[in-house]
Amino acid sequence: MRSFVVARRGRLSNGAFAGLGLAAALTLGAAAIAWFGWSSSLAGYDPALHYPARADVIVLQSPPQEPRDATPVGNLAATLAGYAEVAGAHAVVPGAVPAAEREALTDALDELFGTPFAPTVPESAAVGELSMSPGQLAAGSQVYRRLCNQCHGLTGSGQGNAGEWMHPFPRDFRLGQFKIAAHGARPTPAEIRRVLREGVPGTRMQAYDLVSEADLDAVTAYVVHLSQRGETELRVLVGLDAEEGTDAGEVAGLARTAAAKSAADWQAAAAVPKSPPVTLPTGEDALRRGHDLFARNCLSCHAGYGHTESYRYDAWGVSARVTDLTRGEWKWGREPADAVARVRNGIPAANMPSNPTLTDAEVLDLAAFSKALSRPDLLPADVRQAVYPAAGAK
Repeated sequence: MRSFVVARRGRLSNGAFAGLGLAAALTLGAAAIAWFGWSSSLAGYDPALHYPARADVIVLQSPPQEPRDATPVGNLAATLAGYAEVAGAHAVVPGAVPAAEREALTDALDELFGTPFAPTVPESAAVGELSMSPGQLAAGSQVYRRLCNQCHGLTGSGQGNAGEWMHPFPRDFRLGQFKIAAHGARPTPAEIRRVLREGVPGTRMQAYDLVSEADLDAVTAYVVHLSQRGETELRVLVGLDAEEGTDAGEVAGLARTAAAKSAADWQAAAAVPKSPPVTLPTGEDALRRGHDLFARNCLSCHAGYGHTESYRYDAWGVSARVTDLTRGEWKWGREPADAVARVRNGIPAANMPSNPTLTDAEVLDLAAFSKALSRPDLLPADVRQAVYPAAGAK
């Protein structure tokens, strides 16, 4: 058993205080030392702390039936664990992987990605314009601990102490998928920064608009670090679940390969150019065309244009409410180009399909209608009556 196992579990040892007598501990000087030591630790993680091994179930495919309501708060891990039986072969239980292989994986992850206090990534894992040097990642880990850990958790699991009680749940970075990504599974660094700066309407993700650009850059790099580490762990655990008798050297090799694949995927996402500005069509004819397209392509999920409460599983196995577009809460970007990207590309992590067969003109019409749904005064009278049948207007 390794000496840091207690720290891995997030518990602080009392050994550091063994040499203090009761009388000394009660003196003003000792109290001052204790205070300054505690307050300075708020700047970052304990150097002895290691990332814990993943214990919660990995959902590879959600149950086939659609959920009736939201995933309950308070014990997300237990809900996901239930999928091991419901989803059968579509879920992986890390605890079922032999202990020796899990121990070898933990060693490999420590070597590749360091600790919360001293995070690292492999040399080839830098992403786009991000600096992912040890110094930048260490700075990012300090910002993350102050602003993000309580919701997103030590490993980026989305199961922090406060996050367990939020709905929708904070994002779990470990899958390598993000709903904020406009062109695939992974966002660009700029998209992560935008969410940090602006927050996510309709969720508990607040706007950090007073945080410095340097801190935003650092914590963005650290989020990518957590995602690469989590995805590496996930891919190896999935592989070990399917194989037996893998020795420590083979596990380390699998981890290096998985880390390289995650880094390459992040680099490819960062290279996607920013969507150019677009102008959405206006006028009643365009909104009627958009309404017709919405009725054919979107109402099956956005029932009642979002008025009807309905749920779908997302990529993490969590039941999330289908967005009520009449509320005007554009979580993943308010610009017309963001709406166009969502209509064209969908949101893979939310199981929102893409629309590759629509023409560019149809995409613009559908995006224009979607943006107008929260503005009944902009809708033609017949469309307004369809969207807001109770009053014909909002």
